[in-house]
Amino acid sequence: MLFLIFATAILFLLGLFKPEASLFWYNKQRTRTLSSLVYGGFLTALIYAMAPADRKVPEAKDVNSHTLVDTTVTQIDSNISASATDPVKIEEARVTEKLKSRAGRDWPNDYSTQEYWINQELEDYHYMLTIPDGAIKRQAERDWPYDYSTQKYWYDQQIEARERLNGR
Repeated sequence: MLFLIFATAILFLLGLFKPEASLFWYNKQRTRTLSSLVYGGFLTALIYAMAPADRKVPEAKDVNSHTLVDTTVTQIDSNISASATDPVKIEEARVTEKLKSRAGRDWPNDYSTQEYWINQELEDYHYMLTIPDGAIKRQAERDWPYDYSTQKYWYDQQIEARERLNGR
């Protein structure tokens, strides 16, 4: 299969410069466009065929893959009950629940990655809480809900760019 991909890529590139050489088997007019369509389509199909199938989402009956998420939901429920009067803790528990659910979907059976990602997202969530409200923060929250690392990165990039522009 790799040989076919390599050969098709060579023919695709050759067709950009000498379509008559790459379309040696075609009896009608040989053009760059035709060569690009033929070999580009074939190359795309080959690469698609070699791509791994989508990750299997664990089914509800798969106890091992849901252990971390189920334990977390139980812990969050008890945390919400214990701190029902503290809106900050309630919101943090909701955020944690969303992150753990997403981590369980994205990395089933990879608990160390789940743990690392959740901890990083929670750290970035707390960072975003320290930022005063403003248009840039609101846009980051709107564009990337529950993706706190992207919010933080984008926010920081915007602030740095604004400072560079104001310094000129």
